[in-house]
Amino acid sequence: MLNKCMGLVALVCALGVYINAQAVVQDVPAVQKTWFEIGYKYDAADKPEHITALRAKLPGTPSPALLKELDRWAKGEVQKDKVRPLLVAHAKTIGGWEAVQAFRLGEWCSQLEDTVLEFMVGAMLDRPEVWASALFRMPALTAQAQGFIDTLSTTVPEIVIRSLESIVQASQKIDVLGVYFNRVSMDDLIKAVLSIPDNVSTLKRAYGG
Repeated sequence: MLNKCMGLVALVCALGVYINAQAVVQDVPAVQKTWFEIGYKYDAADKPEHITALRAKLPGTPSPALLKELDRWAKGEVQKDKVRPLLVAHAKTIGGWEAVQAFRLGEWCSQLEDTVLEFMVGAMLDRPEVWASALFRMPALTAQAQGFIDTLSTTVPEIVIRSLESIVQASQKIDVLGVYFNRVSMDDLIKAVLSIPDNVSTLKRAYGG
């Protein structure tokens, strides 16, 4: 009887450890949420007020070099790619590689949204050169989801990984040459493209967006 009780206690303790471990990854860490938002805002920024809002979101004490380049970007003196390396370096200082990956994930979500929107607008306006350009760029973007799965799988909720996996699966269908050679149907390609916004929205909600 004592052995059975001890076994039950051990099982309950093990279950508690498991539940606690699961609870740890039920929500995205705050530092990752912050840098996801910064990455998203960075990619979308194209006006001085956007850059000012981005600067206000930066945690910690940004380096003088980063602040200087943000000011120059807001004034139109440099392109945004001059600021990016300094932003990434600040992310690494504040939150390590997980913060860097969160920044990249936010940036990537913004890029995916823009590409899908370009495809849809081109299709609605019957502008083949517009939707075709977006469609040819899309596989290179969607394929990046696997890299995020590899680096974030132990630190984020399962719903984030499932959404990324769905985008990886969509990427396999977004294949213009596959349509030409009858490896992929046009219906499957369109469905794959249209599945992306929902998955991006799920990622944004998970990261507080």
